[in-house]
Amino acid sequence: MKEIIREIRINDVENFNHLLDSVINQSEYLLFNPGEHQFSIQHQTSFLEEMITTSNSTIIVAELNDTLIGYVTIQGGKTKRNKHAAKIAMGLLPSFRNKGIGYKLLQETEAWAIRRQLHRLELTVVTENEPAYRLYEKFGFKIEGKKDETLYFNDKYYDEFMMAKIL
Repeated sequence: MKEIIREIRINDVENFNHLLDSVINQSEYLLFNPGEHQFSIQHQTSFLEEMITTSNSTIIVAELNDTLIGYVTIQGGKTKRNKHAAKIAMGLLPSFRNKGIGYKLLQETEAWAIRRQLHRLELTVVTENEPAYRLYEKFGFKIEGKKDETLYFNDKYYDEFMMAKIL
C-alpha cells in the first residue's frame, strides 16, 4: 500500500505521540535524547490544537496502513514582522528513509506554505547528518550559516547548519 501525505488531525494525537517517541528513540541527530520526550496526551492535544488552529502553523504527516511513519512540523512566526516565515522540523522512522517519503513530505509542506502565503521556510540540521542536509539541498534549501557546538551528545559537541528556502 502507498503512503498518504496529509495534514494532521486532532484525532491523530495518540499516533503522533507514539511516532515522536519512536523517531526520537531511533534517530541519532534530533534534539531529544532517547526516552527524553515524555509528553502526556493532554499536553500533546493542546500542542496539536494550537498547530491546527494557527493560520501559519501545522503538521504534515506521512501515513501507511493507518500508522503515522513521518512528519514535518511547520511553526510560523508569531509577530507581524515574521509571520511570513516558518521553522520546520522533520522526523521519519528509519525503516522508511531513502524511499522518497521525506521528499514527498517536503513537497506537501511547501504546497501548504504557499497556500498560506508563507514566504520563507527555515530549519537547522546537524552538519554530520549528511543524508538530511542533502535531502534539503535537493529540495532547494540553501545553507545560510553554521552554528558551532549547539548540541552535545555521545560525549561530543555537534554543529548545525542553518538552512532556508524562499518560496
